[in-house]
Amino acid sequence: MTDGKVTLTVEQREFYDFLKLFVKVHGVAPTWREMGAGYVAGEKATVMRHPGQIARTIGCLEERGWIERLPGKSRAIKFL
Repeated sequence: MTDGKVTLTVEQREFYDFLKLFVKVHGVAPTWREMGAGYVAGEKATVMRHPGQIARTIGCLEERGWIERLPGKSRAIKFL
């Protein structure tokens, strides 16, 4: 545990890195559809096809203190 953050699994860390890279390249967080399609941004791609899997992974990232979703806003993820 570092800075109040719980360690992520390899899959969760890859997804977190995908989100960070996507935001860096595009200036906004990916849509659910882009996440589900495994949108390629640069050289790194994460393929997560099922919406339930995406929701669980995002929920885990929130619970473990790595991201925060901003309520009432679409495509709004804050990296902690």
